[in-house]
Parts: sequence; structure tokens; C-alpha cells
Amino acid sequence: MRYDHFLLDLIIPIAMTALIVGIFQQMTAIKRLPWFEKIEKHSISIMYLHIFIGFVVKDMLPYNILTYTLAGLFVPIVLSILIPKTIPLGEILIGRFNPRKHMHLS
Repeated sequence: MRYDHFLLDLIIPIAMTALIVGIFQQMTAIKRLPWFEKIEKHSISIMYLHIFIGFVVKDMLPYNILTYTLAGLFVPIVLSILIPKTIPLGEILIGRFNPRKHMHLS
């Protein structure tokens, strides 16, 4: 059986994303989640590295949702902690660049 439905392929992921975001918005309005705040500090590294790490993990470990999720979160977090400490100007590489002067565009 072949599944091919453009509209559902578009609506279902958007609806699920909106649902998950809405749930966490409601949760954070009730109670702060400090562990999410810590993960959020590394979000750029996670975003850029999780797919590459998934390909590497697929070749080395049994590939399932648990190994993909754990490796896709923890390896980028560890790298985003180590890069600023080991590479000169590493803060720029992981997106933590804060200019000292504000640029005013006229």
C-alpha cells in the first residue's frame, strides 16, 4: 500500500509541533523548567549537529529513537561546552557572539 497525500503530510507535522509547543508554553506558565533553560543554551549546536551525529550513530550503535535522541542531544551539548574552552574564538562558532558595540543602521 502506497501513501501519498500532500495536504496531510503538511498539516499533521505542523499540528503536532503546535501541540507540543502549546503544551510546553502552558507548563512553563505554571512552573519554570530550569533543565530546559540549560538545554536551550545549546540549541544552536543541537540544531546543526543532531543530523550528522545521527548518521554517525547509525553506523556505530543499534539505531533506534532512544540512541538517536540521546546522541543527538548529549554530543552537541558536550561539544558546545568544550568548543569555547579549546578553540580560540570558539564562542563565535557556536553562536554566542555578543558584539560590544551596537551597530546603528541609518
